[in-house]
Amino acid sequence: MSKNIQVVFVQPPADSEPLDPNRSFKVVHTPFDAAAVPLKANEVLVKNLYLSIDPYHRLGLYDPATTQSQFPATQPGAIISTYGISEVVRSNNVDFAPGEILYSWVRWEKFTVVDKSNLHYLQRVKQYIDPVYYLGPLAGPGLTGYAGITQVANPKKGETIVVSATTGAVGMVAAQVAKRLGLTVVGMASSDDKIRYLVDEVGLDSAFNYRTVSSLDDALKEHCPNGIDIFFDLVGGQILDAALPRMKRGGRIPSAGMISQYDLPHDQRYGLKNLDSIVGMDITLQSYRNTTYEHLLAEMQEQLGGWLMEGSLKFKMHIAEGLENLPTAFGGIFSGENFGKTVVKVL
Repeated sequence: MSKNIQVVFVQPPADSEPLDPNRSFKVVHTPFDAAAVPLKANEVLVKNLYLSIDPYHRLGLYDPATTQSQFPATQPGAIISTYGISEVVRSNNVDFAPGEILYSWVRWEKFTVVDKSNLHYLQRVKQYIDPVYYLGPLAGPGLTGYAGITQVANPKKGETIVVSATTGAVGMVAAQVAKRLGLTVVGMASSDDKIRYLVDEVGLDSAFNYRTVSSLDDALKEHCPNGIDIFFDLVGGQILDAALPRMKRGGRIPSAGMISQYDLPHDQRYGLKNLDSIVGMDITLQSYRNTTYEHLLAEMQEQLGGWLMEGSLKFKMHIAEGLENLPTAFGGIFSGENFGKTVVKVL
């Protein structure tokens, strides 16, 4: 008999403290007999091979007694749902056979029963592409970057775009799509190694380490001397604030995330100081969800998949080994320690 390893949410951080992954989660080992698991009509039992860890998971980790949020609170004892790459173990569904490798909606655990409500997420991965890419450029993060540039940013050849969190899953895609459309692309990241990767490997026009520059304002002036046409926002806070005065008339700000604020207590979150600088500038700041553009998923997968196969799309994965290390890997998203799209390889 094997074991089902699960990462269980225990408690949210106190409202005045950032997330401590080792206090908020525990790893549980439970005896598990795959042959004995009852399957209802059309259900599929899968063994998870890779699990996605994403910044948005942090949004539900709060105490509703002390915090208000538009996101539903994750209840203690819950196992967080996520996208995964999974192998079919048993199937009560004629569409999926044991041994097939699927892109799936599962949970932070080794074995998951995919029930009726989540069957529509299941799709076979293409055999000629590393399946882990279905948790990055060929799935939600890729669609967020692709749609943010092609549908929200309204880019024009020759314009200047700044992409924040450029070595994250969304930023890597957004920056490279923008570059292919003929834009001057400026990146930023949290270490010199990441900056070298963006310029030398990804091929951006320039990039800077936002942690070591003397000021964000000076860095943006240096790298965007003629101003910013598009600021692709993934971090919010001080970086967004520094970009606002540098925006050109008619500039666009696609807002796909504000990761710098997710792990801060509400009373410590950064309030924009330069918002007045967009008055009279015809600036558009637009938040969006990738699900709004699900009709572009197949187009995006074909386009980005082709670039991956030919080696012209660079995409870095941060792979943590073993479910026991999932909480630490989750914390690394917010500390800037991780480099690339964070996933856990289930051992």
